Amino acid sequence: MKELSSFDLFFLERELKQLIGGKIDNIYQYSKKHLIFQIFITGKGKVLLEWNNGFIFIKDKKEKNNVEMHLSKQLKKVLDQSRIQKIYQKNSERIIVIELLKKTKEKYETYYLVFELFKPFNLIFLSNDIIKIVAESVIYPKRKVILKEKYIFPESVNNFLEIKAKGLFEKTQESEMRTIATFMAIEMNLGGKFAEEILARALVDKNKKPSDITSNDAENIVLIKNELKSIKINACINDNNAFPFQFITFDQSENIKKQNFSEAIDAIILKEIIVNPYEGIIEKQKKVIEELKKEIELNKQIGDLIYTNYTLIKTELEKNKKKSKQISIDVE
Repeated sequence: MKELSSFDLFFLERELKQLIGGKIDNIYQYSKKHLIFQIFITGKGKVLLEWNNGFIFIKDKKEKNNVEMHLSKQLKKVLDQSRIQKIYQKNSERIIVIELLKKTKEKYETYYLVFELFKPFNLIFLSNDIIKIVAESVIYPKRKVILKEKYIFPESVNNFLEIKAKGLFEKTQESEMRTIATFMAIEMNLGGKFAEEILARALVDKNKKPSDITSNDAENIVLIKNELKSIKINACINDNNAFPFQFITFDQSENIKKQNFSEAIDAIILKEIIVNPYEGIIEKQKKVIEELKKEIELNKQIGDLIYTNYTLIKTELEKNKKKSKQISIDVE
């Protein structure tokens, strides 16, 4: 699980809303795009919001070994004691927006934190729609995410969460994707696991061409989408993935239940942090082993050829030996 899909964020938004009304009282940084916001909520105490590249979620305990970096220093200056007013997903995009209110000497100021959870992953602090702080400056063909520029959200092409059956059917007929699963994953911004799950529940063959989708197929897909939007969160992890509910496309006997979706995501990230440092070494060793296997197989084939043609090879060697002459040269 490398990043969150738009449907993952739909379910995460529910959990993130518990932070509304809380005040940011500290920010910890661990790397360029890894922060933890400490939020005080009346009646609950301190709650932590973690942003780690393509992930955002609530967690119980702060990690150790944080480092003071430029981004966290900047954010602390402007966000300390600011109160969270709203938290929402922007359309059906992989973007989470947090609206904050802070009391200054003269008046209340409204600020925004925008978490872009698609590559290259970014965090943007806005004041009056102007970018004041950014984790990474990026220039796209249609917008600039750089300091002092007006922030423009990415163009939202397909809002699957709100799409109607007729609109979905029309989109499939226009698509040039090879399969409906790919269309759902990429053009509908669902990611692979949600695309296949929705199609399986709608009884639509995932390998079907988008142009072969019928209006009835589209109605079934939208029906399942709407049912899932109201499903209760029953989080679990399975096959290195975090799920907000149990998927029928995964072996449910292997599900490991978690208290909430945030905890499931945190468990997957922690597992990847532990495993990843060794992945490079393992991959190199696998390549070496494959090369050795190829070399062994080649030598075996050469040996088999020599054994099969031993008599012929021996005869030819003896002929060459007889033909060879020793030549001596005297040098005075």
